[in-house]
Amino acid sequence: MARVDRDCEPVRVTAAELATHLEQLCPGSTIDLAGAVALPCALPHADRWFDWLAADRHAGLEYLERDPTGRVEPTRKNPWANSVLVFAQRYSAGWPARDAAPASGGPAGEPDDPPWTDRVARYARGLDYHDVLLKDIKTVLAGLQEAIGGLQAFAATDTGPYLERE
Repeated sequence: MARVDRDCEPVRVTAAELATHLEQLCPGSTIDLAGAVALPCALPHADRWFDWLAADRHAGLEYLERDPTGRVEPTRKNPWANSVLVFAQRYSAGWPARDAAPASGGPAGEPDDPPWTDRVARYARGLDYHDVLLKDIKTVLAGLQEAIGGLQAFAATDTGPYLERE
């Protein structure tokens, strides 16, 4: 999320300028997709989110229950936010679908067992994507802050105060 100090005018950046900055800053990182959404914005999945939680489908992930309305509306916790910058990463890059080598991170299993990759989700095969992606988001945000004076931001992954589907 991007913001400026309350005593300053909002940072004005065109979509083309932002795209140019992101095109320069994202290569060399794990970020495969970047974009922005102006706030406030439509929240087409909010009702489905609340229904999903009410149906207890969140597999015991208690942090999702703490402030469900705050996850729907990013400005609730960050009232200064004018926009949300969105970053995505392919967690399957570099992991062949049939990579059965235990040295790649999975348990060996029995000879007749399917490869370990059939038992482990792709996002869980390597380093924790929360840490890897967050580090790269912070690096890109630092570059944006240098390029765009007055920009301030709150970096988060999918554990942050927003619905990633919105």
